[in-house]
Amino acid sequence: MRLKQNAVPGQTIHLHFTPTTPGTYAILCTQLCGLGHYRMNATLRILPPDQFAAWLSAKEQAAKQETVTP
Repeated sequence: MRLKQNAVPGQTIHLHFTPTTPGTYAILCTQLCGLGHYRMNATLRILPPDQFAAWLSAKEQAAKQETVTP
């Protein structure tokens, strides 16, 4: 899985793709863009549909709890 999109300060850019293989993947910056380049990384977790549904349900329940609590 590789996507590339230039970032524009102050602009939201959406990327869409459909992953097919569950796993954990490193997301690394592909440009040499300054002194902080080595820190520009993230992790992408792809879950099977049933595990994703359970994760989403837990997040929705947590969000409901936050809105109910004064």
